[in-house]
Amino acid sequence: MRSTHIFSGKKLFERSICLIVLLIFFSNIIIPVGTPTTNSSPLRAEPKEKELSELPMARSYQEPSSRSRASGMITSMGKSTYMAREIHRIHGSSLAGGIGYGNFDSDAYQELIVIGGSQNGRVTLIDYNETTSDFDSEILWWDPDGGLVDIAVGELDSAHPGPEIIVGGFSGNLSLLYYNEGSGTTNVTIWNTSRQNENTFKLNHIFGLAIGDIDARYPGNEIAVADAATMNVYILINTGTAWTSLEVPLADMPRNVYIGDFDRAYPGDELLVLCVNGLVYRVAFDTDQGQWSALEVFKDVNAGMSAVIDDFNSSHPGSEVVIAGLSWNTTLIWGSGSTWFNKTLWHANGALEGMAYGDFDKLHDGKELCITGYSNTAVMLYETGSGWYNEMIFYDPDPLQTELNGALVVDFSGPNNLTDLLIIGFTGKVWILTFVPPDFELTVLVPSNTVRAGEFATFRLDLEIYSSYSSDVVLDLTGLPPECTYDLSRSILAPKHVGDDGGTDTSNSVLTVYTSSDTPPGTYNLTITGTSLDDDRKSMINLTLTITPIPPPQNFRLKVTPEIVNLNLSSDERFARFTVGIIPENMFNDPVTLYLDEKTINTLKLYDGINYTITWDVIYPGDYADINISISDPEAFDFGDDDPGQIKLTLIVRGKNAAQGLDQSVGFTLNILSTEDRDVDDRDEKELLHSDDRIAIGVIVVIIFILVFILIHKRNDKYGQK
Repeated sequence: MRSTHIFSGKKLFERSICLIVLLIFFSNIIIPVGTPTTNSSPLRAEPKEKELSELPMARSYQEPSSRSRASGMITSMGKSTYMAREIHRIHGSSLAGGIGYGNFDSDAYQELIVIGGSQNGRVTLIDYNETTSDFDSEILWWDPDGGLVDIAVGELDSAHPGPEIIVGGFSGNLSLLYYNEGSGTTNVTIWNTSRQNENTFKLNHIFGLAIGDIDARYPGNEIAVADAATMNVYILINTGTAWTSLEVPLADMPRNVYIGDFDRAYPGDELLVLCVNGLVYRVAFDTDQGQWSALEVFKDVNAGMSAVIDDFNSSHPGSEVVIAGLSWNTTLIWGSGSTWFNKTLWHANGALEGMAYGDFDKLHDGKELCITGYSNTAVMLYETGSGWYNEMIFYDPDPLQTELNGALVVDFSGPNNLTDLLIIGFTGKVWILTFVPPDFELTVLVPSNTVRAGEFATFRLDLEIYSSYSSDVVLDLTGLPPECTYDLSRSILAPKHVGDDGGTDTSNSVLTVYTSSDTPPGTYNLTITGTSLDDDRKSMINLTLTITPIPPPQNFRLKVTPEIVNLNLSSDERFARFTVGIIPENMFNDPVTLYLDEKTINTLKLYDGINYTITWDVIYPGDYADINISISDPEAFDFGDDDPGQIKLTLIVRGKNAAQGLDQSVGFTLNILSTEDRDVDDRDEKELLHSDDRIAIGVIVVIIFILVFILIHKRNDKYGQK
């Protein structure tokens, strides 16, 4: 017997009509027309942006101008004044960076030794000439292999009067120079790396040299050699008949080496080794192990080019280390044994190469650091009770990058009882900087200030006297920001000497800078110049004024949820709830007092059966309060014959912030319905199914109907019913 498909044959039309009728029937019953009211959650304030804490600004010097400074000119770039004098120059060649000094002729002054010229093969002595009050230069020796990199001066031969000189570089030879005044210089090659590379790049060479007593097992001084080719530090010992070497392997190419007692875990001096890739080693002789050992104590992001070992920190026993390098950082390192610490003292505006330490500036107590580098500047770094400060004291205006790569502190310039700075650079120049004691100096109590645009800033200025100076000093200000004015409580300062009494102190003045709302925000460098009325001598002091923008006004908005509530008098629950929250603007975070508008209160009073409460009268952004309205007496409402059965009440809630004088309001609506006879839109949500649920139920019922229909049809086919 052939079966018949439910959608085939002549019954297709009839059965299709049946299915359509059933779908329409279930759709009208289970899925009513209309959209139900959705539930509303209590309002929450929008999250505020996290406020960043202010970070302290790093102190930095201002980049110098390109104005020329002739040799011998007085330079005053900060508090200190220096006589900058070019005392030697090798034209067309560079000074490699090695610099040393010693008293080679037994006079009252030290002599300077530098290497450079003819591909860095020359060793030159520079001496002060009392007769001419000038400087003489003399070539001591010329290395035929050239490429000298470093130099060290020290006592290496007791049989020879005066100190000896050692030099080394690309050739791998370590040469010992005996200087004899009037009879020339003797040169002896005392050591070679013995690992000469035959290629043209000459990768095997000596980078750093130092002289000192670093091995107590042997008398006299030893020589420390940093060999970049073998990645070793060598300790050269004079056995009396020859020089022998001890090898200390490292994990990086050594760039420079220094000697000093900076690790209390070992008696005597240790080696400080700076490496090409930023590693810093302490190399010491371990008496327990009977051998030399290397310990990594610091790692920078780039090579350390120079170091000083001295007692920089009185709270830490013994000496510490300061390193300056190509990372632009000047770093203090201290510790003992296997525990080491570090602190960045200064971050420069370029790579650093040379560094020296000594008391060369009489305006500060104790010693100062002089740091030089790629920026053609020399910067003084010194410590006070509140931290480390920097002051630019020299600038070489050469259009070529001077790359000042060596510095030295020594009494060199004759009978002036002052300590001098010796600076060399890649343009072949040797500069001497001599501190010039001032007659007077301008000082400021606090050199920086920060205000908002439209506010004013003040600076207290004082005139300090260092001698019997008695002339008045005229003040002048430059660098004033745009749209600003200024006032000096005194434009002329009179010197006040120790022992002055009586009268008004006229040696100080208050500078007031008035900004305006139109002043562009930013950091401005102001300069106060004090000029002597007698001889045009000057003292300058730099001030920093930071102007921040005027912040946008703070405010807030009120938000009521839901905005409309329908309340049915025929219902058992005659209760409506509105939630009030704060939306802050521009970081508003103050309290807001909530209250119903007076007109709203008067409206509610018209109906005796209405009661209202506010859960919180004071809220902050992020909080919310509820306005609860209930009807206790439905009979109090008279809708009248012509009223459609609804009373519409437009209500207003206000929020006031007294601190900023802000007052905001927002409206909401309460519809009071008289009967249940109302639009579907106003039905109680609890009596209606969600539209998504109704659709799902309808689809399920239709599927069940179709399955039943198919089963009945198959049964009819089985028993032969058509």
